[in-house]
Amino acid sequence: MGEQNKPRREKGTGALYLRTREIPGEKDYEFYQAVLEVKTETGKRKRITGNGATKSLAQAKLQANINKFYQREAEGTVAVRRKKSSGMTVEEWLDAWYESLQYRRLSETVRRKYKGFYEHHIVPHVGDTPLADLHEDQLEELFGTTLVNKRKKINGVESDQPLLGNSARRNIYKTLNTALKRAVDKGLISRNPLALVQAPELKQDPDENVPSYAHIVLSLMKRMREDNYPDYCRFFFMLLGVRKAERVAISLTNIRGLKTKNPTLVISQQIARHADGSGWYIKPATKNGKDRMLPLPEIFVEALNDYLKVRTAWTKSPNWKPKREFEDLLFIHEDGSPITLNQDNTDWHKLLDHYGYPYFRSHLVRHVAATVLADQEPPVPFQVIQNMLGNGVAMTQYYARISAKQMKTPLTAYGETIADRVKKK
Repeated sequence: MGEQNKPRREKGTGALYLRTREIPGEKDYEFYQAVLEVKTETGKRKRITGNGATKSLAQAKLQANINKFYQREAEGTVAVRRKKSSGMTVEEWLDAWYESLQYRRLSETVRRKYKGFYEHHIVPHVGDTPLADLHEDQLEELFGTTLVNKRKKINGVESDQPLLGNSARRNIYKTLNTALKRAVDKGLISRNPLALVQAPELKQDPDENVPSYAHIVLSLMKRMREDNYPDYCRFFFMLLGVRKAERVAISLTNIRGLKTKNPTLVISQQIARHADGSGWYIKPATKNGKDRMLPLPEIFVEALNDYLKVRTAWTKSPNWKPKREFEDLLFIHEDGSPITLNQDNTDWHKLLDHYGYPYFRSHLVRHVAATVLADQEPPVPFQVIQNMLGNGVAMTQYYARISAKQMKTPLTAYGETIADRVKKK
């Protein structure tokens, strides 16, 4: 593995280098490295580094590593640390792997999700470990203990609520596994140490028994409708089974034939964040790349018409100043700014607090929609369900519900047959 050093020194920041690593079969990976020598308690000097994609990130990483060094020295653990081999660290490889993703058929949203997983949950714990030294014991502890014990912070104070559920930890595992497999393919490591670590189980949170939430969700929608709650239409549209990113990106042109007997809603786009985190944009494609057309039942048309009266009044206000790319959005703030995924989450929490309901994820309503659809009599045609839900866990929820329902009659008859034989004298 080759490496070229291009020195860059900025006054007051210490040594700063632009380094280049050659990765077999990939574009050379460039990163900044900030370097500083510190004096230990024994008087010896130690070289500490920090790497990053930008100068500021490298300097921030350097400061974090300096803080870690002094903390370990205060704890008396510096001298007994195992000597590690030189070479690319886990963090450096993950950054290089992330950069290579831009040449593959992945959306910015997916790439950003991968980066968030490793920056927030992998790098802080094993990022400075040389890639060649990464061991399954470290990863066993990471996924079996460290991530499990992470807690949410509320108003800056750590709570007793888990930060990561099973699904989130499983996604982090899959991200790291993909990156390490790629490192094996490139000859950077001889084997994938994560292969010996069991992936977090994919299981439903016991507190999220979807059928039991159907009553809660429908009760909440009823109360919003009776109170003319401002966000009623936006949240009521969750019962159409559309994903959050698709729902807040519905445009006025997505609504067809509203004044006819057959109004429809076309799901053709979603809101997404720019890869550099600079803001939001409307991505002209759904999650699976396929448009969906949904007939709008009368109760949804009523909610929509009431909301459109309010939205029209906003457009006549001097505060209405939408950016051109967002001015056609259906669900929007009074000033014309878009409703982001973060804002939709915040508004959902406010809604639950307002009516005194326990917290549950808004995405759960999509699963509730699948459950209610599966319980319909007569059964809703499969193609209609697929057009509403697309693919994903909600569709799996529907399959499971409808399968159990379809099995009830034949199994009841089967039980009666068995009973006749067993009880027959």
